Amino acid sequence: MRRGTLLAALLLVSACGKGVSVTSDVVATDTGQVRGDQRDGHLVFQGIPYAAKPERWKPPVKPQAWSGVRDALQPGSPCPQVGSSYAATKNTDEDCLFANVTTPSTTGRKPVLVWIHGDGAVGAGHYFNAERLARQGDVVVVTFNYRMGVFGGFGLPGLPHSGEFGLLDQRAALEWVQRNISAFGGDPGNVTLFGVSFGATAVSAHLIGQKPLFHKAIMHSSFTLVDVPKGAWYADLEALPSLAWRPVPEIQEIGAMITRELGCADVECLRRLPVEKLLEYEQIMNIFQPVGYGGELLPKLPAESLEAGEFAGIPILAGATRDEHNSFVGLFRQEPMSGRTTRDCCARRSRRRPPRSSASTRSAPTRHRSRRWRRC
Repeated sequence: MRRGTLLAALLLVSACGKGVSVTSDVVATDTGQVRGDQRDGHLVFQGIPYAAKPERWKPPVKPQAWSGVRDALQPGSPCPQVGSSYAATKNTDEDCLFANVTTPSTTGRKPVLVWIHGDGAVGAGHYFNAERLARQGDVVVVTFNYRMGVFGGFGLPGLPHSGEFGLLDQRAALEWVQRNISAFGGDPGNVTLFGVSFGATAVSAHLIGQKPLFHKAIMHSSFTLVDVPKGAWYADLEALPSLAWRPVPEIQEIGAMITRELGCADVECLRRLPVEKLLEYEQIMNIFQPVGYGGELLPKLPAESLEAGEFAGIPILAGATRDEHNSFVGLFRQEPMSGRTTRDCCARRSRRRPPRSSASTRSAPTRHRSRRWRRC
C-alpha cells in the first residue's frame, strides 16, 4: 500500500490511542477456536474460513463448526485463477473462501479496516501484508479471498445470481466480520471497507446495493463510472458503455455460448467439469470480470443509482491518479511511424523499472474483442 493511502486510511478510521500489549493467541469465533501467530507487537490469524467450500455458481454458506483449536498460522488457498505475466498465481482449488486478521491486541474495541483486493482475475487477500497498517494505526485489518472471473461473474439464463457470485462472497466476508471481529479486539460498529482499482469498484457496489455492513469507505482508482471510447486501447476496440459493469442478460448470453463451446448443455454439466478445463478456455477469467447489474444485488446500472442518490450515506474517501488507465493505452497503441507501442518507449526511457504488464496480450476470441480483457 502506498504511504499516502496508508495515511488517508488512518485519518479516516481515526486512531483511538495505542492499545494494550498482545494478549492470547487463541480466539473463539462463531464456528470454533483459532490459534494465531504472535509477531512483533501484534497477532496474525490466517486461513480462517468465513464460508464453506463454495458450490460452483451458488451463493456462499456459513462454514461448519469444528472442535478443538484450529491453527490459523498459514494462508488458505487462493481462489482459482490462471495467473498473469506479473503474478505467478495459478491455482485450481475451489475451497478458497478464507479471511485473515491482523490485530495489535485481542482486547478492546479498535477500528476495523476490511480490504478488498484488486484485479478481479488474480490475487488473494494474504498477498497484502497488513502488519504495518495494524501496528502503526492501532487498528484491526481483515483481508480475504473471493471468487473471481468465471467463478465469480459467470451467468446463464435461469441461473440465480448470475454475474454476482464474487459480490456475494464479499458480503459473506463482511457478515463474518460483524459476527466475529469483536473477538479479535475490533469494533463491529466502526468498520471501514477499502480497496484499490477493482477492489475500490467493488466497494462502490456495496455502497449501492443492499444495506452496507460497514460504516466508512475508502476507494482509490475506482472505475465505477468509467466508460471506454471506441479505439481507446487499440484500433478495433468497440466502445464500452461501462468498464466495470455488464447487464445480467448479456452475461447470461455469453455464458450460454461458452457453455456450448465447452460441450455442455446446462449448468450441471459445467459444474462437473474440472477447474483446469474451464481455465483452458482463452481469457475465461477476464471475460467474466465485469460485475452483473439488473439482478438482486445491483438492480440497475450503478451510475443510475448514484445519480438518483440511491447509495449509502456514509463517509467516503475517494482518490485517483493523474493519468488513470494510461497504462492500458500504452500496452496496445502503436506510434504511427515506428510501430512501437507506448510500453516499448517507456521501457527505453526507464530501464531501472521495467513496466508491469497489466495482462496477457494474447488476442481474445473475436466474439469477445469488445470486452477483451481487464486487469486492474
